[in-house]
Amino acid sequence: MMHHMLVLAAALALPLAAQAEELDLIGDGTAWSCNLDGPGPTLTQVTTQDALLAATISGDGGTEQYPKMNLGFPEPQDWRRFTRMNMRLRVTCDAPGVAYKSIAFVLYDRDTRREDLPDRPITQQVIAHSVPVNQWVEYRDWLADINRQTIVQMAVYIYERPLETPHEYRWEVSRLRLEGVGLEATVLDTEGYGKDELSGAAGRAVGSVQTASGLRLTLDDG
Repeated sequence: MMHHMLVLAAALALPLAAQAEELDLIGDGTAWSCNLDGPGPTLTQVTTQDALLAATISGDGGTEQYPKMNLGFPEPQDWRRFTRMNMRLRVTCDAPGVAYKSIAFVLYDRDTRREDLPDRPITQQVIAHSVPVNQWVEYRDWLADINRQTIVQMAVYIYERPLETPHEYRWEVSRLRLEGVGLEATVLDTEGYGKDELSGAAGRAVGSVQTASGLRLTLDDG
């Protein structure tokens, strides 16, 4: 019975796009650009055998200058039909003592702004990871907390930190795409399943609870 209680409590049918959709954000890599906030380190956009989106950074051990890869859009993009960001990436660094590097995917929605500041800049909506060096890793991040009706830019921050000594490192992004779960799908414990992937049958009802608004949960003996 406990299994059915967990399924009832955690499963959610999402009425989104008619079929699962995907949007490749890398393309051939030419729509992307790179920049730094200030002088000191060097940043070079490259392509590799494994990734069309990549950059090499030579940190100088000074102040963080926020190297980043940027993707802008001439018209605002409505990404509400997408529910997850799927990525595969690697950071290569042979500097002693560097076991992880930080990366942040920052989404800029034109209509989501900082009301606490006089000039109302666009809010930085962030998906961040601490990535182990010298190995490919994959992440799938939900976009539920991201306002994404009028996206005008994405910036991928590939931080210099740690800053104690000069060192070189390379980020490669071989996959960066948005995904929708489709019209008939089930989300269970943050994983999505197609309508034919989950099945079950109700057992004999042994009890139920109901809220004042009429929502009822029935428990069975399965």
